Amino acid sequence: MFNFTHYNDSKPLINVVDAMMGQGKSTWLINTINNCMSSIFDDITPPRIIIVTPYLEEVKRFKQECPMADFVSPVAHGQSKTDNLHELLEAGANIVTTHSLWKRVNRTTYDLVSKHRYLLFIDEALECVEQCKDISKSDFKMLYNYNLISIADDGRILWNSDNEPNYKGRFDREKLLCENGNLYRFKDTSNFWIFPTDFLASFDEVWILTYLWTGSVMDAYTKAAGYKINIHTLHNFELGPHVMVDESPLRAKMKQLVTIIDDPKLNAIGDISKTRRNSCPLSATWYKNQNGDVLKGIHNLIYNYYKNRVSGPAGLSMWTCYSAQKSKLKGAGYSKGFVSCNARATNEHRHRTNLAYMINLYMVPIVKTFIESRGVKVDQDQFALSALVQWIFRSAIRDGQPITIFIPSQRMRNLLLAWLNPTPLQLPAAA
Repeated sequence: MFNFTHYNDSKPLINVVDAMMGQGKSTWLINTINNCMSSIFDDITPPRIIIVTPYLEEVKRFKQECPMADFVSPVAHGQSKTDNLHELLEAGANIVTTHSLWKRVNRTTYDLVSKHRYLLFIDEALECVEQCKDISKSDFKMLYNYNLISIADDGRILWNSDNEPNYKGRFDREKLLCENGNLYRFKDTSNFWIFPTDFLASFDEVWILTYLWTGSVMDAYTKAAGYKINIHTLHNFELGPHVMVDESPLRAKMKQLVTIIDDPKLNAIGDISKTRRNSCPLSATWYKNQNGDVLKGIHNLIYNYYKNRVSGPAGLSMWTCYSAQKSKLKGAGYSKGFVSCNARATNEHRHRTNLAYMINLYMVPIVKTFIESRGVKVDQDQFALSALVQWIFRSAIRDGQPITIFIPSQRMRNLLLAWLNPTPLQLPAAA
């Protein structure tokens, strides 16, 4: 389908299109699909295609702008969406669906995908490693002692169907996850859900469209699974090698649009002083250890920012914190502007100009340890920067409008400043 031999002689299993928001990744994908579908006029059978995107609004967009693909989406009419997905796969339909449904694929899905040789396009990286707390320690011990589950050498939790071939009961979901290869045991203390590592190999080609791929959880996941990755970028809606990209002009434009609150009093809560150099103020763990007075103080900081440092109606406000503290930090004039810190690929908030980012983001420690146990190093700063930039681009900056942002975390503020002030790429001199 695609030919990149002009700069890479081997075709990788997974291709990543890593380009800044607003550089046309979705447009490139729409153009690519429409070109594929038009091959029918040359008596060439077009490929079967699946698109997975985070939000329903994007599902509608791909349906509207790729009419020749005749995309359909799984629905639940008297059956589950997964069952309808399998019917559509069996029929060889072109499918566009959401990340949430895609996380429920199973062995039947794998077989049907392999049968029809689909191409997969993933819009934004998947959340493919999560700590699973559904099975209590007591339940896990019981299932293990009754030999209903066992643990493979690589940590996978296996369901021993031979010992209870007709099992139906409380652990039906866990049984299915085990059979799908979703559940792993780590250090005899934690269970993890992972997107099945072998599923991506069922496709003829896999394309992932994102930004700041390196350092993402999915980057670590695919590396740990041994996949070969080729990273591209976009130049005028055309693919090119990512190694040659120079984002400094684009980031310079962004810098002109971003006002970062530089106020020692407002930012004091997130500063790392010499006396607590190893502390992580505003991290999830830090928040858990704070009392009501501290949370009230942070609430007052947010309120002060929106009342005295920015102007405009409440509808221009956009803020985030960890979900556990949301009820304590929300307040009059900004509460309805809450946007989850992991929000991606939605245009719903593109009118918002007054931002407050009240966290100091790290990968969950046990998730980080689990990933690194697979032989992949996690870059916490790159992980945090990726999430921060994605979150900021939900706002009016995606339309070239100026924004103001309050980031009390010294670490997160410095990461954003470094991103806005990159070292220009030094290209080799012409021969």
